[in-house]
Amino acid sequence: MRITAPLVAAGLLLGACSSGGSDADPSVSAATPQTTDAPTTITAPTTTTEATTTTLSPEEAISFEVVEQTDTFTRLVISDISGRNVADISHGGAPETLNPRPIYVHIKRALNRDQTLVTDRAVPLQMIGGYHNDGTINCLVPPNEVVVACVGFPYMDQSKYTLETFDFRDIPNHAVDVSRAIDVILANPDLTTMIDAERIYYFGASMGGITGSMFVHPDFRDERIMAIVSFLGAFPFWYDDLSERTNFDAGPPILMINKMKDTVVPYEFATLSFAAAQGSPKVEIVSVFEGDHADFVTCPAVAAYQMAWIAHHVNGGPPPDPAVFDGSDCAAYGPQEGGTTGWGVRDDLLPDEAKSRFGS
Repeated sequence: MRITAPLVAAGLLLGACSSGGSDADPSVSAATPQTTDAPTTITAPTTTTEATTTTLSPEEAISFEVVEQTDTFTRLVISDISGRNVADISHGGAPETLNPRPIYVHIKRALNRDQTLVTDRAVPLQMIGGYHNDGTINCLVPPNEVVVACVGFPYMDQSKYTLETFDFRDIPNHAVDVSRAIDVILANPDLTTMIDAERIYYFGASMGGITGSMFVHPDFRDERIMAIVSFLGAFPFWYDDLSERTNFDAGPPILMINKMKDTVVPYEFATLSFAAAQGSPKVEIVSVFEGDHADFVTCPAVAAYQMAWIAHHVNGGPPPDPAVFDGSDCAAYGPQEGGTTGWGVRDDLLPDEAKSRFGS
């Protein structure tokens, strides 16, 4: 199956600025939340798949409802009833019900370093994909000089499922969920502060990291996403063969950050993913020595390299220097010998043909 993912929306070409980081999470506001009762209809590109069961126009297929809004953030639910479903190309077939498809989004407006709202310039948009809890997203990334939009994928509901019961067959649909959220955000600037549509990047951890890797593949590519950080993720080999280097060379740059002691997304899976790129300069990997999947990463070199990498690919800063890992006792640049092996806690999700193709 081949699909056509949404590519370029009617974006805004605005000014530039730099993004930064902070330990604070300024998303909590004392402002009284505002809600709307009626869904808002937008114009957005559609996705065509062989599994599409409806012929709705973009205006009919996508709407959204603002659930909560304050001076600093907006929570909304996007309803996609286009009928698109690409999950039937993943191992085990497709989820049974995709219409309507509720995509949960938490948008944080950009803040200056002094925690005041950015109002005088356009800023980058950082998309984050992950789990939600009955529609509520744990969106903890501080929006310092960048708009943060956390996307909760419909079937990744922690109020209903666990790691053993999530319907991971839905993962191929996640990339289009992110694209749908970008459609809505760019078409409705009142939802957030000004966004530079030329500086959109994606960050995902674990399952979100796997989702980000899918944007490398031409079936799922969204040309608006200019860089990807895949934290504790890997390439989802089960939906297609990603071993052709041309896919990586033509796709967005991707930074993989993986732990050598990870038992959920084993390090072997990460190094095989990196090897699939066959030396493409678009793909880099950082290897973290300590900690299992859920352990917090405290390595200063990892944080420094990630920040410099994003600044380079998103804001036009100088290239990151791998020398930050020289002498580091907690991480190294590039693939390393050893680490966890196997295919992780959901071995059933990876078909034997993929294991044979990419295994040792």
